[in-house]
Amino acid sequence: MGKEEKINISNITPDDNICVTALMDNKKLELPVQYANLSEEQSQLIHRIYGDKILPLELIVKEVNGEAHTVSFDSKNSILQFVVVNKQGVFKWDNIKVKKHSFQDGKSIHIITAVNPEGKKHNRRRGVRVSIDTRMTIEQNDVKYIVLVRDISYCGFSFINLSPDEFNPNMPFLLHLTERDGDKSFLVGKFVGKVLRQQEQENSPTIYGCMLSDKHAGKLQKYVALKQVEFLSGKKQYAEIRKTSTSEDWKAEVAEALSESETEQDTD
Repeated sequence: MGKEEKINISNITPDDNICVTALMDNKKLELPVQYANLSEEQSQLIHRIYGDKILPLELIVKEVNGEAHTVSFDSKNSILQFVVVNKQGVFKWDNIKVKKHSFQDGKSIHIITAVNPEGKKHNRRRGVRVSIDTRMTIEQNDVKYIVLVRDISYCGFSFINLSPDEFNPNMPFLLHLTERDGDKSFLVGKFVGKVLRQQEQENSPTIYGCMLSDKHAGKLQKYVALKQVEFLSGKKQYAEIRKTSTSEDWKAEVAEALSESETEQDTD
């Protein structure tokens, strides 16, 4: 695939992983979103109004006192982008706008429009990374190794091998992504990875930079988004939302937590 390979915004499908990125006050936040589930009539209507070069998304909402409120993307201090991960690779759109559209039947969605409808090939390693510095396990050929995971993004992570045995960096492995909640720990998931590069350090262990399989992008985007909220708010988010959530609509909970952290920052 050449460097100039592109994809049109109108060719994005519900099977692709989509992530909106907001750059606010020198902080980069990523929030996974979902392709809008529309009837044929609704789809035809929005294309008549906005044209073909758009991306319809399910509405991102936050819940306050039992009421749903739409997340606003109108902040003057934010720069919006979005990234799509599919079998062809990773593509990025800059200078986007997110608009709300309401249908007569009461359903509302967000619609993305871009100055340039062609998304350019994007380096996966540039995804937002969050510091972890947590002991975890990687598994290769039924052998488990204790490692120190330094940071992670939706597309990769880095670690230092703490086991006495050396694993094979030329073969794929499973990362047992572990989250800690006080004295307890739980498994977030198992993710297929492979080593891309090794960084030798003088008098220190080798750092391994790894790529994670595209098929995990959606779940890892959720994890990274929540870890970013933890960083901003200083409060544990992933474990709490995991324990209390009773639905698959976790994006509303992330949006609410993010909104709360931004409010706290404004009052500092």
